[in-house]
Amino acid sequence: MVDTKNGAPWTASNTSETFQIPWTSSSPVASLKDIRESNRKLNASYSELVAVFVGATSGIGQSTLKKFAQYANKPRAYIVGRSQKAALPLLKELRSLNSEGAFAFVETDITLLTNIDKACGEIKSKEKKINLLFMSPGYLNFGGIETNADGVDSSIALRYYGRMRFVQNLLPLMNPPISRVVSVLGGGKEAWILEDDLYLRKVSNYTWSNANNHSATMNTLALKKFADDNPDVGFVHVFPGAVNTPLLTRGRWWFVRLLLLWIILPILSLFTRSVDEAGERQLFYATSARYAAPAIKDSSDAGVPVLEKIPSLKESEFRKKSGMYNLDEKGESVGDESLLRKFHERGTDKKVWEHTMEVFENRAR
Repeated sequence: MVDTKNGAPWTASNTSETFQIPWTSSSPVASLKDIRESNRKLNASYSELVAVFVGATSGIGQSTLKKFAQYANKPRAYIVGRSQKAALPLLKELRSLNSEGAFAFVETDITLLTNIDKACGEIKSKEKKINLLFMSPGYLNFGGIETNADGVDSSIALRYYGRMRFVQNLLPLMNPPISRVVSVLGGGKEAWILEDDLYLRKVSNYTWSNANNHSATMNTLALKKFADDNPDVGFVHVFPGAVNTPLLTRGRWWFVRLLLLWIILPILSLFTRSVDEAGERQLFYATSARYAAPAIKDSSDAGVPVLEKIPSLKESEFRKKSGMYNLDEKGESVGDESLLRKFHERGTDKKVWEHTMEVFENRAR
């Protein structure tokens, strides 16, 4: 077995001949009412859960964090973000939601890998185990590439490299109950990527769509690798759908940002779900036994028991072997099976893994 907890090189011994993954199902989905009911049972199911939230100072991440504080019994949560001062109102609100909970802010710039290492070191010095790692940082860059000290684009660093570094660093502490990693980005949005320029350093290669495709696809491929090597941990890559939340955009083209803020986003808001609903759904994916790690033998450790009225998730050979769940905005299996099979046959998954380890090795010190 490859030890991804310590960043060991890729081997083929832990991969199946065919890259199989669970995909779109026409079966009934879990309703928001049932999801809320499941979340309310978190308090009675477990006590003193430890969670790490990355990118939870606004939007979907913040809403999920608040729901965790609301429903969990004596939780401990670490919120990793850029500014503790800016987060003070959030910390106050969390403590009002749960007076028995403990909420700590870890201040750092998570666009840089060395900063992530230090943040993880701080958390590891205080905790012996972690039950949940929830990641949702990122912004849309409509300008050109913004290369940071690690040699990668800052927006992709937030959406991919930084997230995988958190996973690698904190995997040794991931333990049941629950034992789950959630990355909110683009489950099912995988697409062809530029294998000869995974950094997207060539000027003509860096576009908004390519950056999105690389971030989403590499999330799925890397999380699949982590899941194969760590069957005692559940891995969820989810597309949240259209959510009415402030869109963090950055780039050189001010008119694009103006167009987004004053025309496109107000129109889209008519068709989006609320950030409160998004938080309920993400907490469900993070805590329900519906998305359990396959190697957890004690059902009481798998997550909040699945309500009888919630339909079972579509089975597949992939899920029987791996705890990697690729989910759409309804929490159901989604994706292009033929595309990811081709990625496996071409060795794209191996290239992405080796590229990621190269970035980690060459990080700024």
